[in-house]
Amino acid sequence: MNSVAETNLTGAGRSRSGALAQMLLIAATWGTAVLFIKLAVSHGLPPLILATLRAGLAGLTIGAWLLVSGAGIRLPPLRVALLLGLLNGFLPNVLLAYALSRIDSAPAALLQATTPLFVAALGQLGLSADRIVPRQALGMLAALGGLLLLIGPAAVLGGSATVIGSLAVLGAAMSYAGAALAVSRLRLAEPTQAAFGQQLAAMTFAAVAAALLEPPSAWQHSAWQQPAGVWWALLGMAVVSTAIPVILFFRLLRSTPPAQAALVHYLLPVAALIYGVGFLGERLQPLSLLGGVVVLASVWVANSAQAAARRTAQAQG
Repeated sequence: MNSVAETNLTGAGRSRSGALAQMLLIAATWGTAVLFIKLAVSHGLPPLILATLRAGLAGLTIGAWLLVSGAGIRLPPLRVALLLGLLNGFLPNVLLAYALSRIDSAPAALLQATTPLFVAALGQLGLSADRIVPRQALGMLAALGGLLLLIGPAAVLGGSATVIGSLAVLGAAMSYAGAALAVSRLRLAEPTQAAFGQQLAAMTFAAVAAALLEPPSAWQHSAWQQPAGVWWALLGMAVVSTAIPVILFFRLLRSTPPAQAALVHYLLPVAALIYGVGFLGERLQPLSLLGGVVVLASVWVANSAQAAARRTAQAQG
């Protein structure tokens, strides 16, 4: 093997290991979101107010980091901030808060693992150059069966999960998928600046929606009169669950295809399950656990098929 080939292989190996390390860190931080959201909504904090406070505190955190690091604050183009604020901030923040007031964090985390499937499905609308191959389609169909196991029996048997809460998580997963595709197409030069703009836009969307849909008394009763534990949860949600993983995920998307970067959602359920069992004392029903395993395995099959098809196309091209 010549030195150039060895160098290329070494560089590729480092690239893969670096991407995996980033994904593990993203999952470990992002996975705390369900824990902190569950703690906040359990005290009656409305989803729109929670989303406003989460985005606002995350924006302050990212802005402070930009100033301390000397990068300065330069807002991204307005269309970029609005698009990311809607898809990667406002919608999933509200939907997850709404869902976690109705279902446990463990099934919610498993349902959120469908994000890579939505990346593949939305890519067929022209948002990505990747096309679905037969094995990938089979994996996506199998994942639907897993979703029926995860959602259906728990709702029918009167468990903690409900159909409407589960659908809200799936809506959040679809929104995250749209954001991943958008970021990959935008090719952001400064991901931290984009993350800051996203949080400002998400806070604006949530604040306007809360002002229109929540009574004025909700802010005083639901937000300002919360116990200290809720504010600690909001702070953790803003810094650990939002600011850090958003910046890392944007950076990951600069060097990794969206379908591959979305694989971080395989790791999120593991982290969230650990947090839910360890800190909230939650227990998964056997059928829900089986459904989650089917979903994760099916998503892995679907995305590994897509990655193999991409490598074949590159080799032939």
